[in-house]
Formats: sequence, structure tokens, C-alpha cells
Amino acid sequence: MASSSSSYSAIRTPPLRFASKPSSDLSLFPSQTSRLFRRTCIPSLRSADGLQNSSRIEGPITRSDRHRSRISVKSAQVMEPTMSRETSERVSTVVDVDLKDRSYPIYIGSGLLEEPDLLQRHVHGKRVLIVTNTTIAPLYLDKVIHALTYGNPNISVETVILPDGEKYKEMGTLMKVFDKAIETRLDRRSTFVALGGGVIGDMCGFAAAAFLRGVNFIQIPTTLMAQVDSSVGGKTGINHPLGKNLIGAFYQPQCVLIDTDTLNTLPDRELASGIGEVVKYGLIRDAEFFEWLEKNMHALLARDPSALVYAIKRSCENKAEVVSLDEKESGLRATLNLGHTFGHAIETGFGYGQWLHGEAVGAGMVMAVDMSYRLGWIDDSIVKRVLSILQQAKLPTAPPDVMTVEKFKASMAVDKKVADGLLRLILLKGPLGNCVFTGDYDRKALDETLHAFWISVGTVVGYFLFIYFQPTDVKDPTIRPLVEQDSKSLQRMLPEIPLWVKSPDFDRVDWLNKFLECMWPYLDKAICKTAKEISKPIIAQHIGKYKIDSVEFEALTLGSLPPTFQGMKVYMTDEKELIMEPSFKWAGNPNVIVAVKAFGLKATVQVVDLQVFALPRITLKPLVPSFPCFANIFVSLMEKPHVDFGLKLLGADVMSIPGLYRLVQETIKEQVANLYLWPRTLEVPIMDPAKAERRPVGTLHVKVVRASKLKKKDLMGKSDPYVKLKLTEDKLPSKKTTVKHSNLNPEWNEEFTWVVRGPESQALEVAVYDWEQVGRHDKMGMNVIPLKELTPDEMKTLTLELLKNMDPNDPQNEKSRGQITLEAEDLEGKHHTNPYVRVLFRGEEKKTKHIKKNRDPRWEDEFQFVLEEPPINDRMHIEVMSKPSTIGLHSKEFLGYVDINLEDVVRNKRINEKFHLIDSKNGKLHVELQWRTS
Repeated sequence: MASSSSSYSAIRTPPLRFASKPSSDLSLFPSQTSRLFRRTCIPSLRSADGLQNSSRIEGPITRSDRHRSRISVKSAQVMEPTMSRETSERVSTVVDVDLKDRSYPIYIGSGLLEEPDLLQRHVHGKRVLIVTNTTIAPLYLDKVIHALTYGNPNISVETVILPDGEKYKEMGTLMKVFDKAIETRLDRRSTFVALGGGVIGDMCGFAAAAFLRGVNFIQIPTTLMAQVDSSVGGKTGINHPLGKNLIGAFYQPQCVLIDTDTLNTLPDRELASGIGEVVKYGLIRDAEFFEWLEKNMHALLARDPSALVYAIKRSCENKAEVVSLDEKESGLRATLNLGHTFGHAIETGFGYGQWLHGEAVGAGMVMAVDMSYRLGWIDDSIVKRVLSILQQAKLPTAPPDVMTVEKFKASMAVDKKVADGLLRLILLKGPLGNCVFTGDYDRKALDETLHAFWISVGTVVGYFLFIYFQPTDVKDPTIRPLVEQDSKSLQRMLPEIPLWVKSPDFDRVDWLNKFLECMWPYLDKAICKTAKEISKPIIAQHIGKYKIDSVEFEALTLGSLPPTFQGMKVYMTDEKELIMEPSFKWAGNPNVIVAVKAFGLKATVQVVDLQVFALPRITLKPLVPSFPCFANIFVSLMEKPHVDFGLKLLGADVMSIPGLYRLVQETIKEQVANLYLWPRTLEVPIMDPAKAERRPVGTLHVKVVRASKLKKKDLMGKSDPYVKLKLTEDKLPSKKTTVKHSNLNPEWNEEFTWVVRGPESQALEVAVYDWEQVGRHDKMGMNVIPLKELTPDEMKTLTLELLKNMDPNDPQNEKSRGQITLEAEDLEGKHHTNPYVRVLFRGEEKKTKHIKKNRDPRWEDEFQFVLEEPPINDRMHIEVMSKPSTIGLHSKEFLGYVDINLEDVVRNKRINEKFHLIDSKNGKLHVELQWRTS
């Protein structure tokens, strides 16, 4: 057999020969071989070894010694030397898999489990381990044990019964086989017997290949899928969460024993699954068999014995011939995987066990055929015939709705047929019965196939609604010249004209649009991250009300299209108010997918496009001449906003329903307009005028440790406490701890930080609430900590009695409501906080100006050091000091320092980082360093 290094093609005509051609794919034309095989009959009469008047049909044998194919079909009258005549009569067909010294027979017939000779002749030692599952064991385990031990009491049989299902085809289940083999001290002359379907056969074979580096094993397949495919050829293995059959070995059995009586107990769905693999052989290499299947599908589904035996025999003949030529799947054997790349992706993405293997392969074959047709390699008649025969077999012809294009591509990327990053596929090419194994195809055809099989239900429903429910009162539009239109009509008709063109009061803001265009990828990530952080505690607090397991973002992005400003109107009032009216338009392509899991079900809601047109008014009211200089910002709308979006629910396009789109649009406009349409405003408080000129003087660090002896709040004697903390004279919202469910002595150990502006007058309010799913939360108690009682720079542990309120004369405060323990620390300079910075480098010292009474100073001072060589091995020492405001008893205070290695500065030319100050509890220093060469 001659072959090129990249690929080969095989065209078989009498006699069987192989020739190489310069191509990047593997082309197979097996239909000619099938016809040749059936025409070649070599009768022989042999009297030796007890064989008399036996007829033998043999296929052609290749001239190559290296690849020799022999498929033997023996009639019911044939008896081998060690097989009794009664046993021979039960064996209607024997197919030999020719692998030289590792060849083995496939016995096909009825009642073979009741023939001890067939099994015992392939058991070489005295120890046997039967691997089966919970479904098959009650049906056939006793028969197999009897067949193994009948007339041979020296054989010892052990069993291991595994759970049934594809999801158990994994390492944890496989270990149970090894555990049993080791516990019973099996040796290398032991024999493993796989009694079950494809899952059991694959796992038992892999266990036999790995145990003691290889022991004998026998395949007894009990499903049609295993009988025609997985039990033949020596492929063994288990699944991995990222892909199917990624862990395994090629390991051939001693024999395959197919008792067709086991199909009598096979469920209809399992039978149809096996027929999917039978159809595959007709598509890739046996057109006459495919035609037979089209005519006899009803007989197979009715479990006609002769039809089943013929289908199994023909399938095993096809696979045995391929395996004999290419045992390790270097090329030719890969063609047996027609539809499997798509099918394995469905099993992985949908979940192992959700679909049977044959069901996934059925849908995968339809996708492979569709792609072949898109490439122009087959005509549409083959596509129709494949759809028809799979529908007759009651197999799915499309993947499940949950399989997205992204899921397909992710699973196919780790397929076993990927080589050097290139996905190779088995596709049909030419007349029926011919296929190619190739990576040389147009990638657009693959994308088109994947997208074609992911049409949502909503699209289909919406399409038919629009087709069959057209309105009957449609009138032709009235056409009038533009000059006859009033100004409002023109603006409504031409919304895309920028406001700075239509109105001289609006200014162009192209610079702002350019800024948004450049920054949009970063703003997208920041906005989405903030949205997730904000929504997480809200979701966690409310999912319990509706018995929802979880609400998660499967995807959250604002898309690649940034918003644009069509113009901005800016003016000032006599009260020194700054008013801005930007015209805002955003036709975005966001992808927001929210997955809701409840009661074992999963629903997804997807926002796929969004259009927002708005004209807000922003009023900035100045308070002081320094930033932030606004006490309040007032936002109002000058006209009704336009909001447009697409919404998918459970994969269906909800907005495609006629009438719903307009109803949603008008409802949103009216609701938003009622809330914020001018003169109504949204007030955003920025600063408290009474405290506007106060500057931060310190930081309050509070740790909520625990609560104890809390009062019971419900009928079950339980509470769900959480703590709310608020700093007085501060407009910021309260801060909360997490909720501790069903706990009267909860522990939190959660930390919070506030910026303190008036330690002499401010206080920390501490309140404990009982969380409720419905209604308002009950207050369990409260207390107050005046900040003036805290010593700066000293951690103080406080245990407070919870009170009804802060009225000292209220008798209810005498009742015990529990205690709460906190750790509080007022972080500021011991005597003053007037910071400045000293920079020390190679004997030089430079200082910044000092800033009075400021816990968050900004210096913006720059210093330069001229050097003759790069300071790769040097460090820069930076100290933060506090200078007393007046001459007195207190001297300068040391607030912390940092040593910066300059090697990174030299290599990166620049660093801009925040450093934690050493010898400081919470201090940080923001430094920018640059290295410039002349």
C-alpha cells in the first residue's frame, strides 16, 4: 500500500488496490467493494478437523502484507473444531476482525448467552471479572455466570455492578472496577467480561487495558448501539468534563458475542439510538445497505429477528474491514465518525446522558450532510434522503435549542480529530456511499451550518405571525413636499440630523464623541463590572422571596457601539447656575443574558439590541468656589425619551409579537416622562451646604465583631439579624453587614471605613435589624458611639447593650435586647495631620509643601534627579511627615515611609502606582516615576 505523508485516497476495484494522490483529504469509495464482496464466492470442501460440506464466503484480500483484510461469513452449518453442532446452529454469522496475532471473532445469533462453549473457549485463566450495570444485571448476569462455569467448576467469577448512564462514564466510576480487581487479587491470566451497552464496554475495556498493564477481556454487548459500533474495533475509554472519550486506549477483545435476544428488552429509544449508527455505514461506504435500510426501517423498528441480524452483520462487516486496515485511526478509520464531531459537541454542551449517543450522532449527521451540501459536494437529494430515513427511525434531526454556536465551537475545539489547531471533519462527497476526512474546507460553510441550526423559536413564531396575520386596514401613505411640512414634523421625520444643524443654540461636541469612541472598550468593562457588583447583593437579598435558586449573568457586555452626543446646549442663569442639555443617542448592540434557575429548571432572558434617544437637562447649582462646588445636581428631560430594545425569553424573540413592541415603547415613554419630564426633576445631592466647607480630618475604622443574646423575633424562636451603621451629619447611605439566618448569637467580623469631618460632633449609629422576606425589617435594638470618646490611633473594643431608642426616660430600654461588640479606631495624626513628603535619593533631599489638616492630600509636586547611568540597583526612599501648625510642645510626626526599587522604572520607562506606607496602619502613597534619556 503506497501512501503520501499528508493523506491518501482508496479506490477499490477488483482486485483490491490502494493508490496515493496529492490531496489534503482522505477519499473513500467503498460502494464498489461492497458489490465486489457480495459477488466473490469461493466454495471449498474441507474434511479435516470435522468440517464437511461447509461453504465459505470471503472478501478480496489486499496484496500488501502489512494491511490484510479478511471478513469471513460462515453459514449456520459451519462448525469449528471446538464448537459443538448445537452451538454452531445458534451462531448464524461469524465475522472475523483480522489483526494478525490479535484477530478475534464476532459471533452473531440468537440465544448465544446460553452456549457455554462460546465463552469458555476465550477464557484462558481461572479468574473472571464481569462488569455490568444496575439495568442489565437482573436480566442477564446469572446467564453469563452459568455459561462461564457450566461444566467447569474451576472458574471463579467476580462481579462489579455499576450505575447505568452516560454521566457515570468517568474516572470515579472506573475506579470501582479497579478496586474490585485489586481487592479480589486478580492476576494477569484473569479475564474481564463487559456485559452491557457502550458505556460498560468502553469502561471495562479501558480497565482491562490498564489493569496490570493489560489482561484479556470479552465484549457481550446488549444494546444495538454497542453491537454495531462500540464493541467492535478496540476503542475504550471514559469521558472528561471538557469532552467525550478524551481519555482511553486502543485495546482489542478476545471475542465479541452478540446475542440478538438481548434486544427484546431494549427500550424503543435505545433501539432507535443504535439505528443511527447503522445508518452511518450506509452513508459513508455502503450505498446498497442504505437503500436496504430505507425499505426495511419499519421491520427494524418492529424488532424483526432476521432484519436485526442482517443489519448487525452488515454493520460489523463494514467496521471490521475498516478496523483491519486502520486499527489506530491514522486516517481511514476516522471516517466511521461521520456526524460524531457535531454529536459529541451536543453531548458535552447539553450534558452527558441528556441525549443518547445515537440521538446526538443522528443530529450530527444531519449537520454534516448540510455542510457537505453547502460546500457543493453532494446534491440535495441525498440531504432529503438522510432527513427522511432519520425521521423514520424517530431520531432528532436538529440539535437542542440550548446548543449555541459558541458551545459548538468550544466543544469541537477539543475534539480528537483536531490536528495542529485544525479541525478535521468527515463529510460526504460525490455519490451516496462516499465520504472524505479532511481539514481542507471553507470555514464559512461550517459557520453557516452552525448558525442555520440555531434559529430560535421566537424567530420562527414571529415569522409565521407576520406572514399569516397581516393587517387588513393598511392605507397608502400621503406624500407631500417637504416645504409643506411644519418644523415639528420635519424634526420627527429626520431624527438623524444632529441638533447642532437644526438649532443654533446647540454646540458641536465631536471631541466628546471621539473620546467615547476611544474609551468605549474600557468604559464597557468598567460599567459592566460595576453593574455586577451592584446587582449581586440585591439579587442575594431578594431571590429567597420567590424560591429562586440563583440568578446569574451568563453574558454582560454593552457591545462595540458607543453612544453619541448630537449636540449640547450650555448656558448660565443669573443665579450662577450652569445648565447643560445634551442630545444623547445610543443605538447599541449589547449582549445581556440573565439565567434564572428555580425548581430544577433554567430560563434565560437576553437583551440583544438597545436604542436610547434622550434629551436630559442637567443643572449644576454652585455652592463654594472649590471642587466639588455643587451642592445639588438637578436632572430633568426636555422631551419624551425613545427606548428600543430586543428581548429574548427562553430563546424566543418576544418583541417579534405584533403589537407588543408598540405597547412596550409607549409604556416606557409614558412612565419615564411621568417621572422626570420637565419641570419635574431628579435631585442628586452632592454636598450639605451647612457642612460644605468642612474638610476631612480623619478616618474611622469599625469592625463589627459579633452580637449575643438577641431577642427572638418570630414564632419559631429564630431571627435573621444584620447590622446597619450610619455616621451622623453624613449624607452617604448607611452601611450594612450580611444577614445571618436563624442565629441569635451571630458573628460577622466585617470591617467598614468612614471619612470623619467633625469628630467632636459626629457619632456612629449602630442598629440591629431582623431581616424579613416580605414586609419591613424589624429593628431589634440600637445604640450610639460618639466619636469624641475614641482615642486617635488606638483600637478600642466596645460591647454595647441594645436599646429600644436613645430616649433615657423610656422604660422599654430597661428590657434586655442583647449585646453587640465592635472594634473602633479613629485614624489620624496623634497630635496633628499636616502632611508633607521627603524624597531621599543618593544623598539629595527634596520636600513637598505641607498641607494643613488633610487626611487625603494632593501635592502634584515634581522633582528631577540627573544621573549618569541607569539606577537599576538603586532604591528611592520616600517619607511622609506631619508638621505642627503652630510652634508649641508638639514636634514633627512620622506617618510612614516606602522604599521603591527603580529597576522597574528604568525597564518600563514609567510607573504610576499606589504604595502601602510602612509603619502606617492604613496609609497609602500615590507616586509617579519616569525615566527619560537625553
